[in-house]
Amino acid sequence: MMTLNAILFILLGLSLALTLFNYRKVRVERARNESVAVGLDELLEMTRLEIAKNKKLVEKVKKQIRNVSTVLEADDPMEDPGMLSSILAVIVKKYGAIKLGLQDFESTSNDDYVSVYVDTKTQDLILSLDRGLDEKNTDPMSMVNFGTKDDNTFH
Repeated sequence: MMTLNAILFILLGLSLALTLFNYRKVRVERARNESVAVGLDELLEMTRLEIAKNKKLVEKVKKQIRNVSTVLEADDPMEDPGMLSSILAVIVKKYGAIKLGLQDFESTSNDDYVSVYVDTKTQDLILSLDRGLDEKNTDPMSMVNFGTKDDNTFH
């Protein structure tokens, strides 16, 4: 009976030692988790503040863009219907009446568009279907000679 009590006492001691070891391990892990939780709370609060700041900045920039875009739309001569009317009036006055038939409209595709160039030397406005007019060294129209890529030509 004494042997059984000794064995049970040893098992009790080992269980108690194992329990104390696991208790210590759990306390260390809990302290680490609490430290991480505090750090995450701080990070979350800083993120919320940054989001609030960024929302204010985004709204401010959107307002500035709206103001600038309305100013640009009002000042952009290519958006002005009067400019288109003036260009057509000059073309008709220079070349006379121009007759546009259904075949003329059918001969153009969705890829065709008129490029607008300004010769900075002569201040002439050039309307052309040639998309690479500014890249050529010589121009078949003989009034323009675009040499460099950046020659202050409005496109």
